[in-house]
Parts: sequence; C-alpha cells; structure tokens
Amino acid sequence: MNNGGSFFSHIKRIYLAVSEDCNLNCEYCYAKKNKLNITRKKLDGVLKLFGDVGEIVITGGEPLKNFDAVEYIVKTAKKRSPKIEITLLTNGLLINKRIIEFLRRNKVKIRVSFDGNLRANSKRKDVKGNNQQIRMVKILSMLKNYPGLTIRMTVHPDFSKC
Repeated sequence: MNNGGSFFSHIKRIYLAVSEDCNLNCEYCYAKKNKLNITRKKLDGVLKLFGDVGEIVITGGEPLKNFDAVEYIVKTAKKRSPKIEITLLTNGLLINKRIIEFLRRNKVKIRVSFDGNLRANSKRKDVKGNNQQIRMVKILSMLKNYPGLTIRMTVHPDFSKC
C-alpha cells in the first residue's frame, strides 16, 4: 500500500475503530455506547493516508457490528498490499461460519477478548442483561483450530474476587 512517501510512512500499525456500537453491555467497559459506524469515504481517506502501514488492527466497540466495513478494509488493504497483516479485535459473540471463512481466506488474525476465568467472564452481559459465558465457550470452541487466534484479556479489579 504505497502512499508516495507520506508524512506517516514510518507508522507500522494502525488501529481502526469501525464501530462504536457493541452487542454487549459490560459494566466495566470503557467504550462509548452509541451507534456510530465509520463510512467508506472515511475508510478510503485513512487507508490512503496510512498506505505504507504494515499492520491494521480492526477494532470497535464491536467491529462485527459493522462487518461491511471489516470486509471493505480487508479487501482494499489486501488488494493494495497482499502481505499486509490484518487483525480483528472482537468480543467474538457475532462470529459465525461465514465470517470465519472470510477471515481465514484472507489470512486475518482474530484476537478475542475474554475477560479472565469463566466466573470473571460471566460479568459480560449482552444489551438485554443476559450472561454470554456459555456462548463464548462455544465460539472459542469453533475457533480452536483457527490460525493466528489470540486472546485479549481486560483485567478489572473485581476479577480478583473470582
């Protein structure tokens, strides 16, 4: 992804928040709770500005709430630079077989947030207040052979009681 020697050409990794919306309502979360999604026009501008970047990390809120943007970033970035590393940072709960296949085909790494042991993770609630612990275990099971899968853990003071 050459941008012609941009001022930002020394930047090696960018984090792109494609949505501020989330399917969870965790009491300890620092993320904003609104429905804003990034537009393709803004994505084009960012991808052009940071054209020489070596890695893109797609984040949110929950980025899979705006999967169209995730697909667009992956396709556009891979077209410009086939060897670029792309990582999706997700809570994992919206992952399905179609999304897994798209990410695998495009060699996108997945980083799932999983907040401690099962008891600590039980503090994660969807927007209706439902515990997502069992669903999370099923999602992680679906991803057990996914290449490049990592776990990201948010440690909260209350977790020490778990």
